[in-house]
Amino acid sequence: MKISLNWLESYFVDKPDWDLVLDRLTHAGIEVEGLDNGIAELKITPNRGDCLSVVGLLREISALTAYKYKTIEVPQLEYSSIKKLDINITIDDKVACPNYTALTIVGVNNQAILPGFILERILNSGFRSVSPIVDIANYVMLELGQPLHTFDLDKVGARLVVRFAHDEENLKLIDETEALISNDTLVIADGNDKVVAIAGVMGSLDSEVKPTTQNIILESAFFNPQIIVGKAKQYGVSSDAAYRFERGVDTNIQEHALLHAADFITKYLGGTIGQLACQKNSDLIPVKSLVIKFSDFNTFIGVLIDNSDICKILSSLGFKILAMDADYISLLVPSFRFDINIKEDIIEEVARVYGYENIPANLPHSGYTMQNINPAQLKIDNIKSQLVSCGYNEIISYAFLEDSYSDLFKAPGFDNISLKNPIAGLSTMRSTLFAGLIKTLQYNINRGADSVKIFELARVFYAEDAELQPLKLSGLVYGNINKVNWVNSKREADFFDIKGDVERLLYFLGEIKFITCMDYPILHSGRCAKIYACDKQIGIIGQLHPLVGQELSLDILPYMFELDVNALINNSFNFEVKAVSKFQKVERDLAFVVDESLNVGVLTNCIKSLRIDNLCQLDVFDIYRGTNVLNGCKSVAIKLIFQATKTLTDEEVGTSLSYIIQQVEQQLQIKLR
Repeated sequence: MKISLNWLESYFVDKPDWDLVLDRLTHAGIEVEGLDNGIAELKITPNRGDCLSVVGLLREISALTAYKYKTIEVPQLEYSSIKKLDINITIDDKVACPNYTALTIVGVNNQAILPGFILERILNSGFRSVSPIVDIANYVMLELGQPLHTFDLDKVGARLVVRFAHDEENLKLIDETEALISNDTLVIADGNDKVVAIAGVMGSLDSEVKPTTQNIILESAFFNPQIIVGKAKQYGVSSDAAYRFERGVDTNIQEHALLHAADFITKYLGGTIGQLACQKNSDLIPVKSLVIKFSDFNTFIGVLIDNSDICKILSSLGFKILAMDADYISLLVPSFRFDINIKEDIIEEVARVYGYENIPANLPHSGYTMQNINPAQLKIDNIKSQLVSCGYNEIISYAFLEDSYSDLFKAPGFDNISLKNPIAGLSTMRSTLFAGLIKTLQYNINRGADSVKIFELARVFYAEDAELQPLKLSGLVYGNINKVNWVNSKREADFFDIKGDVERLLYFLGEIKFITCMDYPILHSGRCAKIYACDKQIGIIGQLHPLVGQELSLDILPYMFELDVNALINNSFNFEVKAVSKFQKVERDLAFVVDESLNVGVLTNCIKSLRIDNLCQLDVFDIYRGTNVLNGCKSVAIKLIFQATKTLTDEEVGTSLSYIIQQVEQQLQIKLR
């Protein structure tokens, strides 16, 4: 808001020290953004609509500096007794418009020259001169804060109706834009029920005052801010009236502003004033009063302010003291302060005028006891540390996805959750973390990265219920697994690289099983496995499905895993500590001929399940296809390592081997090679 300091100064009894005034305004929450040739540009916060006028700023400055100002008085006006100049008002919804006043003025010269001070003041406030009548309406609005509107009496007639719009009424506004009005919009209609203005926003082009207009209706009303908020934006227009009505105007100033404008018009433009028409429903205009303990001011502000000083500050701000004693004060909130609703608002006003700079910056006294680290969070931190030690980098991605990604990366068995208000094209909640990993991978590939190891720990969303929004841990490996040098050659990551990382991550769960999965659409069938711990599925691992990779233009398909975090942090596990044996290990090799379709893990799991004493390790070291092996079969060679707390004999080892061979052949229907 721009305002001329000379205009403000003309109302003060004594000439203000403007450096002091502007400094106090800034400290009190009305920031002075600039000062150019005696014109101040003020940043008025949305809650202080009362300061969007000369009178409002005079009140504020007087409260902050104690400078006295002169009130704006309206002289006694002469009204015509001619009945045809009377105006009739009908208000259909008195809650939306509890106060509406209007009068007619006939015989106006709208081509007269206004005094220079009026034009200078409105131009300095950032307004343009339109016509004498409109200029006076804008001048009064800037001076008192009450928006006014003028209609051409000959076009509108002497009857106005305040009502909500009918369905799909049309209106051509003053700025020549076409508005299709919705039925939740308050409008002003003429005696023929034709809409002539959107209430509190803008009038119609047909009812606009022209330079040749001689007879006018001058309107001053109070519209409920909740009815006006957003209407200007809805119809793609901007008006200073809507700007003020949205923030709230004084509920008791409508008639005063109307008469003030009528006085200016008849004084400078001539004309005869008809009878004043006023409908004010005072019972529908809320009167706010609050009772506050004096001790609350000291508690909230943090400094001891004398009760008499509190009363003085509140009185200077326009609050009326209804009653008070040593402990309490009862206040009536002024009609121009829409932002005052609770006791904290009153306390803030006292602190603001008292001066924030006068409140010492003391640290509060508080005792704090260090709490134990949350065990679940500690486990999560350990999991992240394990992955970082394996060369992964953590990412944090959006929980929202574009439709294209949400369709590709949808958890089996769950429907996508769509947002009612999409954010920048992100319209769906993620049901798996794979999408965020892939998007990050694409970002890195586009910038020349040839290897990526990343992970994310976050929630996925299967439904709106909190229990269906579990924590997941997901990881991705792509590209070169080794840093190429004189020792390592270039090699792309494979299934066993990421499988090894998962096994190291889950070591504390004991025995981990990977069981082939063929029905997970995001991952490659045959290169995908479900992860089990304690006979419960806790995750999935595998290579990205080729069709998904083709859709995303990925030449090399990454390997990924996803784990249920709750399964990792909500289980208790027992560990057994054994002394390291000092005796030598015994190694034996076995080779079995198995069907090509049999997973090697089935064979190794079968041997592990036998719980052979002294069998401390087994490894697959060779898979052979060719001579002496039947077509459709493969030879799987396994190294078995035995160790005990004594020297093992050949007989003891042989007995264990025989038992292993017997059980494997019996359970899996395969033969020793």
